[in-house]
Amino acid sequence: MGTNRTPTLLLLALAALVLGGAWWFIDGRDSEPSQPGPTPAIESVGGAERSDPPLSAPASTAIEGARGQLPAEATRASEAPDPNQASPNVHPQRRFRVHVLDQDGAVHGAESGTLTVNVWHDDVGDYVDVQVREGLFSLDEAPDTRVTANSGQLGGRGVLPVEPDAADQAPDLLLVRWLPATTLRVVDAGSGADLSSVELYPRGGMRLMLPLHPGPVAPELLMHGDSPIELELSDFQFASPLAAVYARTAAHAWGLTQVDLQRGGETRLALIPGGDLEVSLVGDRPAPGSFVRVRIREGAPPIAEAMILGEGRPVTFTGMPVGDLFVTVELGDRSAKPVLQGQGQVEIVAGAMSRLQITVERPADVEPAPLAGVVVLPPGWELDAKVLALGLVGGSIFDPQENFNLDLPAEPRLGTQDEYPFDAGLLRPGRWVLSIDPLGIAMAVDLPPEGLRDVRFEVGAPGELLVRVVDSQSGLELTPLSLTWHTPRPENSGGFSSRGAVYDEERGGYVIRAPIGELVISALLDGYAAPDETVTVGPGSRVHVLELERLQGVRIVAREGEREFPVNPWKTTVRAIDHEGRMTTAGQTSTLGGDGSAVGFAAVYVDRPGEYGVTVPAIPGFLPPGERVVEVRAHELTELVIELEREP
Repeated sequence: MGTNRTPTLLLLALAALVLGGAWWFIDGRDSEPSQPGPTPAIESVGGAERSDPPLSAPASTAIEGARGQLPAEATRASEAPDPNQASPNVHPQRRFRVHVLDQDGAVHGAESGTLTVNVWHDDVGDYVDVQVREGLFSLDEAPDTRVTANSGQLGGRGVLPVEPDAADQAPDLLLVRWLPATTLRVVDAGSGADLSSVELYPRGGMRLMLPLHPGPVAPELLMHGDSPIELELSDFQFASPLAAVYARTAAHAWGLTQVDLQRGGETRLALIPGGDLEVSLVGDRPAPGSFVRVRIREGAPPIAEAMILGEGRPVTFTGMPVGDLFVTVELGDRSAKPVLQGQGQVEIVAGAMSRLQITVERPADVEPAPLAGVVVLPPGWELDAKVLALGLVGGSIFDPQENFNLDLPAEPRLGTQDEYPFDAGLLRPGRWVLSIDPLGIAMAVDLPPEGLRDVRFEVGAPGELLVRVVDSQSGLELTPLSLTWHTPRPENSGGFSSRGAVYDEERGGYVIRAPIGELVISALLDGYAAPDETVTVGPGSRVHVLELERLQGVRIVAREGEREFPVNPWKTTVRAIDHEGRMTTAGQTSTLGGDGSAVGFAAVYVDRPGEYGVTVPAIPGFLPPGERVVEVRAHELTELVIELEREP
């Protein structure tokens, strides 16, 4: 039939990333909740604390100072020589100046290095890396094309943009600021002493999206140093102002914390004792795509895992917590009843390499069975490519025999308008999920040992839903951060993936094109509940109004005079007074100005109205605020203003 069977490589990479961040352990023993609670967020196995340096001068003053130091020609293209090699002259070259503000607000206009800029075309920004030489670079862009700064390394130090939109009056001037010094102090959890010969893995990204153990790490991604250690933006694999970093020593387990490169200061990471583990496998050869997984105890979520990459090669985990560990050899996703091929227990000793040998008993191979049939795809669907995805529930996402794509014929079968035959060949018996990804629809097929040749996967005709999101109390239109949708998934199919809806400004709503039938939609917006809602998509187009219910909670403002300071809502504790209410989640829309002051606000949300005692974490340089009592009203965000007092 001329079908093409290809592994889904991009899906595999994405799924591997998700697998890496989908599990947790707190203090090496328990699962971490997916929603922030009233207790402080875990910074490491042993705990972490922060202390920040004095904050710099206001950004507005610094920007005015930068403008004051520009010559009159600064608002025009610079006449300086082009520092970059010229590309084809689609447009006359525009020359840009880059001014760097230091922590005192002084302007440095002749720094060199690399800078990532955003080049905007029709409200779509493209990342472009440029070489800055003595404060200058050039681009082949039209005069009205907007260019803004992103991040980079100038003068040997990391930089971030300063109010990118503030450069409108001087379109060819980009303002950035050097990041303040960021220090990681790695200490022993027992004695509090600084540690030497620390091994760092500057991972980047958000700490809450990462496991507390990094798994095997390539040596080229590691840094080494003695505590305290200075960190730069360029040290991180995924650069962002809030960046996660792992640390360990030969006698300590991996710990994880998050540093704030935008604000700087010192972050303290305490490490508990740890050692290394080497797992060797004997007996049968593990099935392709098998994992070695390590748990604190049998039945607990894994604290570390590694794919078995080669026969006879041991699997090594560094920085495991001391004590007894339970180790398994498994095939399949850990959340979908993986097949156990071997297990063992081992004791980890601080500063030593513990070794464990596991005898692998691979399950008897099952005779493959044929799977074939037809996909019924009505003519209304206009797809660039007709691709059927097949995945074995509980199978390995790394095995192309158990997760792959199948190209459907470009044209329907002769004599029909909507039937596209497929033949997946011989597959392992079990539950398979068939899906057509762009349409968000799937079906489950239980493949028996004798096989199936008459599978009929019917896709509904296309329908359209225009979703308008409003406040349930006022009826006012809302703009959520995202609106996602998915069709109901088959039972025991291993989960689902959601798709984002696109906002149509002319029609004033989010447009979803999906098969006729039931659809599950959900909107995400700070301060509002985000439950799933099931709606029906019919023929043609219809409008659905999605009402979001405002949460009740406390908006926290900490200030000294007119100057506000950022508050970490996830480390804020909430105590219900004379009722059973509790904190449900937290949110933060605040960002930092150039002077370290907060722009926006932090909030904590509770599940019912009533009186609550709210305690925010201490802010460096100020006395601890202590508990404040707040009366929370239904569906309202009550403001709590905390007047800060300087430490003596």
